[in-house]
Amino acid sequence: MEGTLWTLMVSTVLIGGLHALAPDHWIPMVNLSTANGWSAKKTMRMTCLAGLGHVSSSILIGGIGVLLGYSVGQINWVEGQRGQLAGWLLIGFGVAYALWGFRHWAKHHRHHHEHDHNRSGATLIAVLVIGPCEPLVPLLFLAWALSGMAVWMVIFIFTLTTLSMMVVQVRLATMGISRSERLRQILASPITAGLCIAATGVIVMAFGL
Repeated sequence: MEGTLWTLMVSTVLIGGLHALAPDHWIPMVNLSTANGWSAKKTMRMTCLAGLGHVSSSILIGGIGVLLGYSVGQINWVEGQRGQLAGWLLIGFGVAYALWGFRHWAKHHRHHHEHDHNRSGATLIAVLVIGPCEPLVPLLFLAWALSGMAVWMVIFIFTLTTLSMMVVQVRLATMGISRSERLRQILASPITAGLCIAATGVIVMAFGL
């Protein structure tokens, strides 16, 4: 029993870490942070909110599935549908943000409004909340077969691992961009940011990430 529990916990760390490497978990936040000129503190706060929402939605769906006696396959089908929806929404958000940037560029507006910044950040978080944590579902079912404590341990470890990976990746990427003035200028454009976000959505959907 103890050996099985430890194996499950180690698997949770590895799976959570690999899952968070998917480009839609961090690239859109990097693009939005650079385009909006967010501070490091705000970028980390927004990343944590996105990560918490992303994991929590799958915990809720997986938990309901476990309690109602659904199979892993049934829950994963729901998660798969959410993944398709989230992919299209990410593409749509990126295109809309690029068009918004083009409109402001055409009007020679060099400064964005804070209201637009907050709205774009909240919209991206909402899209990531819709996106599923498909690897988490089997882990919850395996933990449920062991004990209630195992379920809570899986939830805590998976959430912590996912958030840590997202924060580290976003932080490293934004630091790297800040070191290159030319790259920062390119990515600071909402047009470029929006197109990068849309491309991320296309890649995620094309490769099933």
